[in-house]
Amino acid sequence: KIEELKEGHYFEYLVNNYNGLTKKFGRVDGILFHQGEEDNNPQGVKDYYNNFSEFISNLKDEGINIPIYLSRVSLCKKTPINNKLTNIQNQLIKDFDMIKEGPNTDLLSKKSERIKDYCHFSLEGYDKFSDMWVELLIK
Repeated sequence: KIEELKEGHYFEYLVNNYNGLTKKFGRVDGILFHQGEEDNNPQGVKDYYNNFSEFISNLKDEGINIPIYLSRVSLCKKTPINNKLTNIQNQLIKDFDMIKEGPNTDLLSKKSERIKDYCHFSLEGYDKFSDMWVELLIK
């Protein structure tokens, strides 16, 4: 959940990894962000925009001001695609200069693109997902 990532242990883990990559390679060009399935519920959708906004603010407070490529994602298990959630993700992309468009992985909904839990990708799904990233980042 974005609520769990915006601060605390998971946020610190992200910041530490960012700092380690910066130290090792001199810079980080962007963060590829694929998250939303766990927020595909009424409360998660209601809070998503504000939680993500706080996440961005907290990144900036840590000196992390690089592009965040946000996937549009909501599909997981028996929970159907949630246009309200993906519309919020689209709105974040429009409202924040540092948030850039990532792939829409809800398009990867064929059974062959998911494993049995119908949340995580199969090898075919990951292959298509990686192609989506490459095409998007080349632009």
